[in-house]
Amino acid sequence: MASSSILVPIMLQYGGEWLSDIQVEKFIINGVLLNSDCRESPIGNLIETSPTAIQVHPIPISDYTIEDEEMKEQTELIIKDPLHRDVEQRQLYWDKITISSVMKHYTIRERFQFKVKRSSSSRYYLKCINQRCNWTFRSSSQQNSEVFMMTKFVDDHTCPIADRMLSQRHATSLTIAKIVKHNFLNLKSTYTPAEIMEEMRNLYGIRINYKKTYRAKEKALELVRGSLRKSYAKLPAYLYMVNRINPESFIRLHKMENNHFLYAFVALSTSIRGWRYCMPTIVVDGTFQKSGYKGTMLYASVLDVVGLIFPLAYAVVDSENDASWERFFRMFNIVFGEREVMCIVSDRHDSILKVDALVYPNVAQCICIYHL
Repeated sequence: MASSSILVPIMLQYGGEWLSDIQVEKFIINGVLLNSDCRESPIGNLIETSPTAIQVHPIPISDYTIEDEEMKEQTELIIKDPLHRDVEQRQLYWDKITISSVMKHYTIRERFQFKVKRSSSSRYYLKCINQRCNWTFRSSSQQNSEVFMMTKFVDDHTCPIADRMLSQRHATSLTIAKIVKHNFLNLKSTYTPAEIMEEMRNLYGIRINYKKTYRAKEKALELVRGSLRKSYAKLPAYLYMVNRINPESFIRLHKMENNHFLYAFVALSTSIRGWRYCMPTIVVDGTFQKSGYKGTMLYASVLDVVGLIFPLAYAVVDSENDASWERFFRMFNIVFGEREVMCIVSDRHDSILKVDALVYPNVAQCICIYHL
């Protein structure tokens, strides 16, 4: 006999923490049973004690269209750009970090200085560096959220110009980095500290020393490309995904006893399959890395049947030394083995010549004509 079903009114309650306009964390939803006498009881108790099937009839989404549109419009009004130029009273900012960045950029652009009178999780209060000046800025968080509203803004300086422009203490390396970071969006960019110094002098009238400019460049690169430390921490996950996308590749990661990175060797499956169709003249070399952790990239390549360069393998090591080259050649030998009339061309580096004779004793060693 089919089980009977009844209709019971249920109120659904949800909650969570919004990370952005479209991301929510710790989302939960609870059901509350509404009895005929308007008393409430948790829906969980009903499910445990009653064998009767429950049918939930949610409220139509159309009933919330107006509220959703209003919420969307309010969200679009919230300023998220840390370099926002138009500063006005009653503006909403995504968080305190954003409003602080906007005001620092504003002072650099308008060429004056302010002093932080109060700074907390719910208040951000600024005054001109001259205490007798009328310039005032106040903001506060809205309804215990991270959103800040500019509650008061008196943009009227009554202090001497010399007091405002004597120094540029708000032009910190991080603030400058946020201003110039767009110049590093292109990976081939060669934007130098000298060019940063010239841009800040021409656009904002600020003269900064080379040390601060160099720090600003490093922070701008980190803002655009991420932290080097975090990038190395993600290396195992990256190599795992490379192997998933390129099945039958040969990938090895070697770490030191303290779990720090030491070597990484990569030979993609396409290179392994294509090796048999290439000329057996292997060119090996190394090139230094310019990141904060330095290091060296070793690589091996050949020419294919039409005379184009065909990469075989590469490795990231600490430097060009006997240990790193030996590991590279041993990994290379495991993957590609040895062929007839095979030869290895190098730049006469001592470690290459020494390790090559150890790992490939029957293979001819050749010198690049450029290094003869």
